[in-house]
Amino acid sequence: MDTSLRSRMQQLAQLSDAMPPQAAAWYADGVLYRAAPLMELLAPDPHLALFRDCRQAVTAMLAGVRVDPTNLRRRLKAMMRPERTGEHADLADLILYCAWTSLPPDGGHPDPRRISHAADALWEHLDHLTGAPDGWRAREVDRQLATVRLLTDDNPVEQWERARRLGHDPADLAALARAVSVRQGWALRVDPEVLLPVPPPLRHPGCGEHPPAAYARIVTAGTGHGAALAGYHGTTGKAVPFTARAGDVVTVDCPFGDAEVIRREPDRTWVSWPWTDSPGTGDELPAFTHDPTETWFPIELRPAPGQPAVGERVRVGVSALRVYVLRAYTFTPGRQNWFDKPAEQQLTAMAMLPAGRPATPGGHGAGEFDPYEMPLSVLLEWRAYPFLEPGDLVADAADRELTFHPPLLFTADGEPDRPAWPLRLLRQDGAEPATSAVGAVAAATAQGCHDLVVDAWEKQAQVTLPDDLPLRHTWFQSP
Repeated sequence: MDTSLRSRMQQLAQLSDAMPPQAAAWYADGVLYRAAPLMELLAPDPHLALFRDCRQAVTAMLAGVRVDPTNLRRRLKAMMRPERTGEHADLADLILYCAWTSLPPDGGHPDPRRISHAADALWEHLDHLTGAPDGWRAREVDRQLATVRLLTDDNPVEQWERARRLGHDPADLAALARAVSVRQGWALRVDPEVLLPVPPPLRHPGCGEHPPAAYARIVTAGTGHGAALAGYHGTTGKAVPFTARAGDVVTVDCPFGDAEVIRREPDRTWVSWPWTDSPGTGDELPAFTHDPTETWFPIELRPAPGQPAVGERVRVGVSALRVYVLRAYTFTPGRQNWFDKPAEQQLTAMAMLPAGRPATPGGHGAGEFDPYEMPLSVLLEWRAYPFLEPGDLVADAADRELTFHPPLLFTADGEPDRPAWPLRLLRQDGAEPATSAVGAVAAATAQGCHDLVVDAWEKQAQVTLPDDLPLRHTWFQSP
């Protein structure tokens, strides 16, 4: 180990000791986030399923839910072989050991030092496998250093969200997975470039810094005809209603439940309802297509559709997955309170595609589903123009009046146009806007340009939009 790496590891130990106790779960989630692609690409099915369950438990801890880790730790102990170290170490065991350290037996806060030591053993092992001394180990130490510097009481929640999503370079990780696969003789579960798409290059550099993103974690979901999604604002920490809208880049996650194959046709499989404690009342889920090139849904069937026969038991859920929303349908319940206050919008249906997969005009490749019927968790990772609402009327620097349509479209007399910053908010929800809203739009667009927001969206969604403005908008239109 070189002197520089040893010094950075000592600094990491000091900073992690000083980290707020409630930040430890966020720190642990970041370690698991960086290890997840290797588990998804290389691990055997039982190890991968257990790892996913552990990640879901850590995610619940971030939302303030007290998790009883007893069952998970029992399963981890039965599956891990931590005595195998050095050249005899097993990659899946080392990643599971990172999960073990993230779930303390008392259900309290994890120990950052133990997490760091587990991660160090994992990435040192990968250096050994690839013959690159301290290469990946040093990268991981640097990511952990960046993480602990963000996890301070003085930082807003959006910085804590950034901390748990500090990843390694996707192209380098894909190359690492291929090298380990060749070295160990392990088959890759999927093509690494599918799981780790490389973001497109910026098309409009030199326009300024990215505008602020909007963050909100979903903490509760209503029942009935829609889901009222409550979250918190990334900067102020105050509770706010959150409704997904077209273009939102989100992470979706849903615990896997047990189901049974109840019907099968040559190209479709139907299964029973897997979540007994969820708001949904359906007797069965929509059919799973056997052709992966058909309409895409985030819900995953294990084993894959077409393999299990009628009567066989299967698992159904959503692995933590980064997607972008193409359509989100909402309604507003009737005002039923004495003060006639407006009710919050409720989400009734969504259509989305995984990050890295381009849409087709009309978004036909994304199937709609009802998120309120599932125990679904939604994390808003990034939103274009978070300071504007659909239908807002603005005036740009050329004094043109433009109407905003999420995520990136502005129209003048119904025709698409590119706005010139700064923008002035003229009307919101058909009325004179509040002074605070006018100030927020002016401040957010004082520097930079619209094309920069396009670049930022493409980077977050990991796809390239059409240059043609009318064609671009068809991605987010209802078919």
